[in-house]
Amino acid sequence: PAAEQKGLALKVAFADGFPESVLIDSLRFRQVLFNLLGNAVKFTTKGTVTVTLAEARGSTGKRIISVKVADTGVGIADERKAAIFDAFVQADASVSRRFGGSGLGLSISRSLAGLMGGTIALESREDEGTMVTLTLPLDEVFAPALAGVGPAGADPAAIAGLDKPIRRQASILLVEDIDINQELITEMLNRLGHRVDLARNGAEALAMACRLELEPDAWDLILMDVQMPVMDGLTATRSIRSLGGRAATIPIVALTANAFATEMQECRDAGMDDHIAKPSGFAQLKQAVELWGDIAQSPAPPTGFGALETVSIADRFETRLRKSRARLIELTAELAGARGEAAAQLIREAAGIAHVLAGTAGMFGRAPLGRIAQQVDAEMKAIAGGGASGRNARATRAIGRLVEALGATTPPSDALAAGRAA
Repeated sequence: PAAEQKGLALKVAFADGFPESVLIDSLRFRQVLFNLLGNAVKFTTKGTVTVTLAEARGSTGKRIISVKVADTGVGIADERKAAIFDAFVQADASVSRRFGGSGLGLSISRSLAGLMGGTIALESREDEGTMVTLTLPLDEVFAPALAGVGPAGADPAAIAGLDKPIRRQASILLVEDIDINQELITEMLNRLGHRVDLARNGAEALAMACRLELEPDAWDLILMDVQMPVMDGLTATRSIRSLGGRAATIPIVALTANAFATEMQECRDAGMDDHIAKPSGFAQLKQAVELWGDIAQSPAPPTGFGALETVSIADRFETRLRKSRARLIELTAELAGARGEAAAQLIREAAGIAHVLAGTAGMFGRAPLGRIAQQVDAEMKAIAGGGASGRNARATRAIGRLVEALGATTPPSDALAAGRAA
């Protein structure tokens, strides 16, 4: 999406004789490739990004594959090339101001390449473009055995040389601040057979991620909400990556209500590997866990998901809607006579209610309400951060729109519709 938005041509070329399948660490390979592609698109304002794959022989005669990611972007000055793979380093301050980002992408990519026994090299000319080459050793080249091609009756896992059973359960750290979303996502993941630990904001997630230094297998995947109090998901991800070790490489998938190219790029820049747009359903969660949790296909969820639990969660959501509407009406009345910090506190409370509704409505099949709540949340925060002149009147009008939307909300005809919608 970022390449399309910028009008860039995105090309892929396979050299002659490139094997149909290779045996490789697919999870780490995806992380490196996505980092290199993300950088190339980010630092290219016009022209082309090209990925070229080839097989060759290394200096020792071993098979290797090379993946070249070339762009026609801003390039890198000669004096900055040596430091460009260091953590938190970009080409110069003007690049950081113009394009943003943390400077972690190449550092993480080089670490991952090293873990696979490979290397990353960089060629660049300032204002002409950059080519990054990922080189990886290739122990085997084979037909797609995992797709069922191989000796009759052979075990695909044995053909692939895998000496451990195919896992079907992932251990997931869920970072989410809204209680109903916590319950709903946890239940869906549990129904898919996965184990879930919970962090209620980015600060809790960072503290828990420190555990990875001693227990690198504590989690296979982190699902990270983006908009949270105390510490947001982008800040938490940058902080987790800076811990090094397993924390620098564990897959982190964003949970975000905004699937815009700009926000997705912000997630990549912070060190996230992918994103799931809210409202998140079974299909999205299942696909993300299988892709980034590096597990075999999960079992299908049982028919009639949430026959007991989700009814309870849906009922709680309906109660929250009624209570939220009643409290917003009270806040409107209280704002009429409030001044100074008292008025600011009321506006912040209203923004908090809107934030929760924006994050939960879509999960329960109320997408229009969620969109209005998201708009009101942003507007209330802007009002809270602005001057006092006319503040109460603007806040009252914004709250009124949300109250009206809540009044127009009708519950689903089926008590399980919320669970099915989610």
